[in-house]
Amino acid sequence: TVDLWAEQAADHYGSLVEFGQGHYFDESFWAGNAMNRGWGGIHGYGAEGSSVIKKYLPPGTSANWNRNLIAGANPALYPPNGFYPASWPAQFINHRAGDFTLAPTSPGKNAAPDATDVGVNMRALKAATSGAVSGVWSTSNRPAQRPRVVR
Repeated sequence: TVDLWAEQAADHYGSLVEFGQGHYFDESFWAGNAMNRGWGGIHGYGAEGSSVIKKYLPPGTSANWNRNLIAGANPALYPPNGFYPASWPAQFINHRAGDFTLAPTSPGKNAAPDATDVGVNMRALKAATSGAVSGVWSTSNRPAQRPRVVR
């Protein structure tokens, strides 16, 4: 069994998935993701959107493809249970600075299957990684310590 699970992720560059050469998934789940169509969106062998989803991501219905945002995609090519705004940058508070917090005007705001924002939870991501570069962790964001065993 080959499975693919993508839930509440964000893809800035586009062409998140390219299918072809006989690569299929037995099961898949895509829900609440934010993606930039970029140069191809969800595509394979010259096709894009629903036909590719049905072929390569079984069953290709709202059971496994639900409430995704693909900026720049043609809504006519994709499942109706998604969001297809024209502009990727306009979806976020400050995407140029790497902050993918959804803007209040984004159709993905509070629109994921669990009623949170589609895409990455920037508050949780920042809290979990705030000390990663500096090495300085506050007591509220300190990573869990693994017990050290000396043998």
